[in-house]
Amino acid sequence: MWSSQHRMNNIIPLSPQIDWNATWLYLNNNTKKTNNYTNFSLNQSKSFKIKILLNILPTLHYLHELYPDNFQHNSCITCQTPEHLLHWLLCPNPINLTSIIAETITKIINHSLLDITQLQSQQLYYSLTQHNCLSVNNVQ
Repeated sequence: MWSSQHRMNNIIPLSPQIDWNATWLYLNNNTKKTNNYTNFSLNQSKSFKIKILLNILPTLHYLHELYPDNFQHNSCITCQTPEHLLHWLLCPNPINLTSIIAETITKIINHSLLDITQLQSQQLYYSLTQHNCLSVNNVQ
């Protein structure tokens, strides 16, 4: 079913070299193939992973390719260099990405109806913003 989709054309030549079982486990958060359980969070995670795999994240680079009339410039708003497929991860100015993540976490915590104290809210914010998955050093 995957190979019949047009967007998979660039992967089809590599198909014999791909460990499809490992790929399936990665996309599905290491759940068994017989597991039919799903939820919104798992679906979002899977969608994000597939978009990364297919290079179709809605980055400026990709949107510029799709809609050159609407996105006439392909320069990063932070560092002013032309964007490429992984620029959102490798931008020389990671402060912008970090501040966007921190602002988003703040908005979500402040606008959610959480039954927690101010101290717990601050601890949650700190735990989320300091998580090692958000460390720029983890990007390879």
